[in-house]
Amino acid sequence: MYCPNCGAQQSDSTMFCSECGTSLKDNTSGKNPKGSATVGTDQNRIPEGKTGKKKSKLPKILITLAGIIVGLVIIITAINYFTQPRLKLGKNTDEVSAKITTNGGRVSVGDPTSAINGFTINIDPGTYKTDTDFDISTTEITGHTYGNEFSPITPLITVDNGGGFSEHPMQVTIPIDITEEEFAMGFYYDAKTKELEAIPYVSISADKITLLTNHFSNIVVSKISIAELERLTSNTKTNADSGFKPGFDDWQFINYGSALAPGGHCAGQSLTMSWYYQKVHREKSEARLYGRFDNNGDTKTESFWQDDSEAYRFASAVQYNIDWDSLEFNKYLDFSRQNQKRVFYAFSYSILVTGTPQFMGIYHYDNYGNIAGGHAIVAYKVEGNRIYVADPNFPGQEDRYCELGSDGFKPYSSGANAADISASGGTLYTEMIFIAGSALIDYSVIEQGYSDMLGGKAGDGIFPGSDIEIMTLYNDDLNNIGWSSSKDLTLGKGFYDSLPSDMKDSTLIRITPRDNNLVYSLYLNGSTTAEQDPVFEVFENRIYFQIGLANGVNELAILTEKEISGNYSYVDFVDLKINYSAQGSVAATTAAATPTKATAVQTPAATSQAAIRTAAAATTAAATAIPTAAPTPAATTQKTSGNALADQLPGEYELTMIGGVGAPGSPNTDIMSETYFIYASGKYSKRATFRTTDPILMEGEWTLTGNVLKFDDGLDYIFNGGNTFYMDTHPQYTWTYTAVRKYD
Repeated sequence: MYCPNCGAQQSDSTMFCSECGTSLKDNTSGKNPKGSATVGTDQNRIPEGKTGKKKSKLPKILITLAGIIVGLVIIITAINYFTQPRLKLGKNTDEVSAKITTNGGRVSVGDPTSAINGFTINIDPGTYKTDTDFDISTTEITGHTYGNEFSPITPLITVDNGGGFSEHPMQVTIPIDITEEEFAMGFYYDAKTKELEAIPYVSISADKITLLTNHFSNIVVSKISIAELERLTSNTKTNADSGFKPGFDDWQFINYGSALAPGGHCAGQSLTMSWYYQKVHREKSEARLYGRFDNNGDTKTESFWQDDSEAYRFASAVQYNIDWDSLEFNKYLDFSRQNQKRVFYAFSYSILVTGTPQFMGIYHYDNYGNIAGGHAIVAYKVEGNRIYVADPNFPGQEDRYCELGSDGFKPYSSGANAADISASGGTLYTEMIFIAGSALIDYSVIEQGYSDMLGGKAGDGIFPGSDIEIMTLYNDDLNNIGWSSSKDLTLGKGFYDSLPSDMKDSTLIRITPRDNNLVYSLYLNGSTTAEQDPVFEVFENRIYFQIGLANGVNELAILTEKEISGNYSYVDFVDLKINYSAQGSVAATTAAATPTKATAVQTPAATSQAAIRTAAAATTAAATAIPTAAPTPAATTQKTSGNALADQLPGEYELTMIGGVGAPGSPNTDIMSETYFIYASGKYSKRATFRTTDPILMEGEWTLTGNVLKFDDGLDYIFNGGNTFYMDTHPQYTWTYTAVRKYD
């Protein structure tokens, strides 16, 4: 039940709104209150007494001032509360309840008298790990204060299933009534904050809209005249401006990817900066993002991004936890490809109504209609036919936009990451996708990642690890050398006296790699250029850097990277600080001022590569000696040796077959290409593109027996070894496949 005055959610037995005090006794659907209450006052009399002293006026003055202050706080709070945009709500109606098992199912409303007759939720198998109860109810919307551009055409729909983020997106179909000249969109309504949030949709017609979401809250659908929407966003005095601004609200570092995301972490970087703007800057009034976590909040080094380790790992960790390969998401991509103008309207209307930036995916395709690559950016403002975007490859730039032309979006130039752009030039992305915010993205992952970042633990447990220690006591017996994992320590006279004569005023940094192919670079005295000729040794799978020490504070850092396919991908940048005094009293030493990090302009890629060349041989040798655990194979399938594909199975694996029963475009077939997404669960999905017809999407089950991969659509693929195979129905034609990636 909701309060008709302020919209706050209340329990059915509540007599008065806990927020504003409005009576709720007439706000139920034929339900009588279970009890009643009488509100009265106790007339407590304070007897007057006589005293022999004159009473001080000070306590009365203080009480009066306190009363005034409390009154002002109450007034200000009330003004903010009652002027905040909100829905005004009426009667509540229970619509339907259902239990959905782990095998999936459908929840639907089939009552002709219902305001949402025809409402359905489709839940695929495996969407929830346990049986889940769904309770659907509606609440009448009697008014709102969101402005003329927001026009609800449904009641407030509440889907209560215990909350939580599902394993797969669900399609929610809602009956509506619009004309061809109108545009409609679904929104979440937060009963506590009164905020609206846009929800992406996979189809829309005059009588229904189908939304795509991984979680539920209160949902309402609003409409607007397309002519009015275009008018409201037609000039520089646009209302479709979230207030987000590159150079203030994006990250200060460039997207070069990492060991978790070698191809780039654009989605993680875009999501985290958009989330921060809404949840931290605006809701909590904390500082704007750009530069706030530069050098992990220490002295800013604007031209040196590698020391932004916590923030950079935070963005990569969020990227790592996103799965864009679901069948439902591919269906959504197909819908968006065919409706680019409606995609533009979705960005315009969502920013106009919610005043928040929106997550955008952009894609380019190969000659056969397959997705060749994607990129993620943040849409923050719409002017005319332009959607202004914050691009992780170009932080701080305010002049980047995606422009709608007469037959779709004009090409937008960027890349999967900045290194690709530098090496090969920009990629032209031709299709833009409205992904919005939390509907398809588990914000709890971002929230946890942000907490980890603030605690100095961003990406721990998923990034390749290394143990970095500083020698605190020398001994000729290696087993008795003292080591500390502290990143900020003091070395005094006892340490100095333990050193042999040829190691006076120096110490060792010991690094133990916990993964293969890790490469380390050494930075001294706050420099942003790696040491080109460091002194090091490799012993028993560890690296030992020898570091000279000066009296006072010695600053140094270790950059860790991972070699992947000949490239070096970011892992971590660890700052170390050693307070040193050969005389044993650091506080008494009069050393030079503590070095600070230089801010000279440096090309990030060049800095990294130059540093790596000096130490790669030794560090790689140390790292490759550390074995990694092999994944545990699933017990439901068999593997056949000598078969390149079978050796990768089981496990989720993407397989692209080129040419069908002939070369692409061959008269033997209309098939241009097929892409299979093969999952360890025994499920698969398939995307096929054709020369003359639209792409199709299929799903089913697969098994692998010997060298035969069987799909339940009736096709058997027999492998010859290597990367060739033939279909049992056309043994005269040989196919080839390309293994794109092995899913983790």
